Amino acid sequence: MISISPTSDMHYVRNVFTSPDVWPNVCDDWTDDVTNYYPPEHETMFYLVPMVDGEPAGCLLIQRLNGVLVELHSALFPAYRGKDTGLIFNALVQYLNDEMPDIKRLRTWVPSCNRAATVAAKRIGMEVIGTEPKSYMKNNELHDLHLFGVAI
Repeated sequence: MISISPTSDMHYVRNVFTSPDVWPNVCDDWTDDVTNYYPPEHETMFYLVPMVDGEPAGCLLIQRLNGVLVELHSALFPAYRGKDTGLIFNALVQYLNDEMPDIKRLRTWVPSCNRAATVAAKRIGMEVIGTEPKSYMKNNELHDLHLFGVAI
């Protein structure tokens, strides 16, 4: 069973994003504290914990961009990538429909060097709607960021 719960536990959030299983997929130009970039007290941002069979599967950051659009930043532990990604996404959409029924679109940025995230985004029905060239630093190399979007 998949569930989604809001969290204000910044210790948990930091531990997820800086986990050795997640950190390699985070860009090089961030510090080791994601909450410096996405502070929990900001009224348009909130953190969610996806739970799979009672176990935390990572962390989702949702940023409300306007009245109908949210942006997703996700950090899933390796054990929950693949088939669970779609189930977690469906649970997220249900959560957003229940808690924020005016939201109509969800978007996320995926670096061109993260092939697994590109495959996952396409598998859950997201489409590339734009590209920001050379705007993601990984291993001292610039990569394109692809903007994916989907109606929810």
